[in-house]
Amino acid sequence: MFDENYGLESAVLDGTKGMTRRNGNRPNNEYDNYVANCRSVGKEPMTLREYAISTSPVLVGDIVAIAQSYRRMGYDPMYCPIGIEDGVGSVPGWSNKMYVRADLCKRHVKVTGVDYQLLWDITDDDCLKEGIIPVATPHLKKKLHYSFQNSGKVFETPKKAFEYLIRKMCGDSYWECDPYVYVFTFELID
Repeated sequence: MFDENYGLESAVLDGTKGMTRRNGNRPNNEYDNYVANCRSVGKEPMTLREYAISTSPVLVGDIVAIAQSYRRMGYDPMYCPIGIEDGVGSVPGWSNKMYVRADLCKRHVKVTGVDYQLLWDITDDDCLKEGIIPVATPHLKKKLHYSFQNSGKVFETPKKAFEYLIRKMCGDSYWECDPYVYVFTFELID
């Protein structure tokens, strides 16, 4: 899901956003257990990055639905998907994309890349792929600054804009702990 409070869904749909980061924290000891099992049979284990990519919840080539409310997707309020007897207009998914069925979503992306890294390792180029946009600011000393849709704020670097976005969406502590994240690149297919 892409948070429309920060214009991320729109950025995906208009082609501005073609990359996303998702929590990559692994269950306690999962990688350690894998390494121990490999060593017990004399096999060289994969690196943490290789292991995480190989066990990613989303793989290159996967088609993923873009969650939007039924109303935003243009469904008729009287339309009744199978298994929803009261019609779309009466279910939570009518106005809240958290409750939509993936098979009823009309827009999709195809995953073109999967990586695993620390959140702070994002590059300026990757920030732009995440939907951070250059903004002309002739009234400021530096003519080009960076922002994201719906923020009303500008920053000196793409990474500062991205940091602000993550702090707003996930909280200060999430940014400050520099967690491992999955990095998914994708292309809009419909």
